[in-house]
Amino acid sequence: MHAVRGEYETALSLLRQLHAFIPDDIQVMRALGIVLANSGDHEAALPFLHQVAQRQCTPDNVMGLIKVLGAMRRFPDIDHVCSVVWPHIGDELAFLGEWGYANLLMERFDRALEILGKALALDPHFRPALHNGASALVRSGRGEEAVSMYSRLGRAWASTEAVARDFVGEYAALSQSYDDNPLHHYFSARLVRLVQDARPEAMPDSVLELGCGSGLLSQALPQKPDRLVGIDISPDMLARARTRGAYSSLLCGDLVEVMAGLEEPFDAVMSAGVLCYLPDLRKVFANVARLLSPGGVFAFSVDPVGDDMEIAEMEPGEFAHSRPYLRALAAETGLTEIRIDIDLHRGAPGFWCSFGKAG
Repeated sequence: MHAVRGEYETALSLLRQLHAFIPDDIQVMRALGIVLANSGDHEAALPFLHQVAQRQCTPDNVMGLIKVLGAMRRFPDIDHVCSVVWPHIGDELAFLGEWGYANLLMERFDRALEILGKALALDPHFRPALHNGASALVRSGRGEEAVSMYSRLGRAWASTEAVARDFVGEYAALSQSYDDNPLHHYFSARLVRLVQDARPEAMPDSVLELGCGSGLLSQALPQKPDRLVGIDISPDMLARARTRGAYSSLLCGDLVEVMAGLEEPFDAVMSAGVLCYLPDLRKVFANVARLLSPGGVFAFSVDPVGDDMEIAEMEPGEFAHSRPYLRALAAETGLTEIRIDIDLHRGAPGFWCSFGKAG
């Protein structure tokens, strides 16, 4: 890190000397802006990149300016810049994607969809536009359209394909900042609402959480259950959960393997933002049905795919599941559908589901 910092400082010193000698040289200004941005000094980079984009209004120069404004979360400024330069650079794919995304983050959903639609007219498979378009649709209350657009990101998963992903390593890196993401708090609150809707008379006395992460669900439950058990594959996340002092037991390992070793029943099994990393959910449903008490509830979320597929791979190691597939698994394992809602999930739409076991 010190070596990299030293290289940036050397480069900046040389570029500043050049800029003092030839202050109107656009190549020097561009290089100064890029090096400052890469070193994290976005405030200092901004005037250089702004001048460059003004003097040479090319897609590359405009994108450099937009990226710095995005890092500074100045989304209205991105929208203004894009509105001004669009007549000059036209419908360029990455430019339209960033413009639409800025409008999505400003919650101008109709405008975002209009701009992202231009990008999809250029390339119907442009993934950022499909993902962000689906997000704008679900946030606008247009759930079925959101699922339809999101489904275009996936391909049918073949059961012979291996799934390999280093979740332990990924979540070791995420564990310290996991709680800073508002979306992760939303996951827990949305799960609690599913269970409350399914069991309006009382919250469950015993809960099994699949993929408990840092333990945010324990803080979202309106009352502490007598028994709260969490499973996660990440030792680092479990260490965070342990500090909350709310779990009766925290178990580390593969979700299905750990569930298979449990015997005591639970009033509720809950899981948010986790089952999207498993392609085939048959063993999950079978174990949940075995572990649920009579009258118990299985509340969970998945990434969605249209009814024409059962399981789709959306990204390497990330999967979506259709409603017919979930309903078929429920029927196989003796669970009954309570509800399947389309709502915001991991930035895009998701199915928020509750299934019950007969009492």
